[in-house]
Amino acid sequence: MKNKAIGAASAICAAVLMTAAQAQDVVLRTQDDAIRLTGELLSFDGSVYELRSEIGVVKLDAALVLCEGEACPEIEPSKDFAVTGAPGLAELILPAALSATGEDAFAVDTNGDTQVFNVTRDSESYAQIAATAKSSEAAFADLASGAGAVALTTRGANDTELQAFEAAGVLPLSESIIAVDGLAIVTPFNNPLPSISLLDVARIFSGQVQNWSELGGPDLAITRYVRGSDTLIAEVFDTLVLDLAGEELSADVVVMDSDMDLAERVANDPSAIGFKHFSDLTTARQMPIIGRCGLVVSPNAFNIRAEEYPLSFRLRAVTANRPASPFVEELMARIPSQQVQDALAESGVMSQTLTRSPVDQQGMRFASALQSRKIVDALPRLQAMVTEMVVSERLSSTFRFESGSRTLDERGERDIERVAELLMQETSDGSGKTVRVIGFTDSLGDPTLNQELSERRAQQVLDALLAAEPALAERVDLRPMGFGDVSPIGCDQSTTGRWINRRVEIWISAATR
Repeated sequence: MKNKAIGAASAICAAVLMTAAQAQDVVLRTQDDAIRLTGELLSFDGSVYELRSEIGVVKLDAALVLCEGEACPEIEPSKDFAVTGAPGLAELILPAALSATGEDAFAVDTNGDTQVFNVTRDSESYAQIAATAKSSEAAFADLASGAGAVALTTRGANDTELQAFEAAGVLPLSESIIAVDGLAIVTPFNNPLPSISLLDVARIFSGQVQNWSELGGPDLAITRYVRGSDTLIAEVFDTLVLDLAGEELSADVVVMDSDMDLAERVANDPSAIGFKHFSDLTTARQMPIIGRCGLVVSPNAFNIRAEEYPLSFRLRAVTANRPASPFVEELMARIPSQQVQDALAESGVMSQTLTRSPVDQQGMRFASALQSRKIVDALPRLQAMVTEMVVSERLSSTFRFESGSRTLDERGERDIERVAELLMQETSDGSGKTVRVIGFTDSLGDPTLNQELSERRAQQVLDALLAAEPALAERVDLRPMGFGDVSPIGCDQSTTGRWINRRVEIWISAATR
């Protein structure tokens, strides 16, 4: 193939260059400069450097180090790379990203468990992408070792995985959010339970709860329907439900081949419960979820996009801080584009396209606020909040921050651009808008300090919007405000709940100047 020929030619060229300049010293260093060796470059075969240094002769993988010095070979970087990760995700994101600009064409070959995307550009072979379905854990391991250039995952790296990346000297990680999706717990429509807690879901699927009567339902033995353990949604269920409860899946389950088959089976079985991807169109009832503090959240597209539904999850493309194919960066940059998001939506994945929710569909948040033990002290702030929101619609983009910092997370950075673009489009006719940028915090700490923090966070998001599109200052009435901990939508007793509550929302109405 052409790529192999290029690799062979590069190796020969490198060998010639080595002969001409082998007496000169070079520096081989990792991307983060944690490891740095100086010495005489003895040889380079196209993939491995051999260096005589103060510690002796060493061999270093060219994929892990940079070469500096006149004796370094000039190598055309390979555009080939490997992708590992969540089952089915590569088949969704790679065709969408490869087709986004119309610059590339591709054909797919299957080699065992691996799909090979043969990419052509200008009618010539351009790159090969080898995509293998693995768990998020295995994908992160491949990324840390260098066996994979991109990890497609359903979660972020955990502490153990971050330690492996640190040991490999390839932090920080870079990620692009492919989509925000949701897992639905489904039952027949005639199931009398109005909602269900995540703890009870874990107890059911681990086999601790065997009969619906144990949860206040009918005297009926429970039948559990699941997706196969090698599917993306099964991994998400393990992570968000079973692992958090310290449980394991019961052996007494019925495995279904598709979400559609599972939903149809559940809909026609009075004893059934199952899990699947959220869908606006489903034959089974998608149960509202009760959080640890009693907050009830319904599975709908808006709540999932806003990441307020407890079983929302991000699909991510993650790269490590090491030299990689230039084509990796090119494709990673395409993922947030509207072309890719539209293609994902056509494939049934929930895109990150902005949507709206009128205030009358936000009733649960007000009910939650009214149930707060702090309601007497917070009532004036709650009344002020409702006054601002009642004339507005909320955007699904909800801004959150990196843990312990004032830095917007990766999704927030992208959504700044999306919101700015939307506001520019909607005011192009001169009609104007009033945009309320509203900050909130969790309930930990001093309420006065939380109030001040929520206001600072709102101002930070407003400043980011103006930095992205300065013309908004003339077109839009931007109003930053904060209401502290007055409107919880998650449980502050959990890490996830606190993260959900620390947010900035965007509410839009007609111009009121």
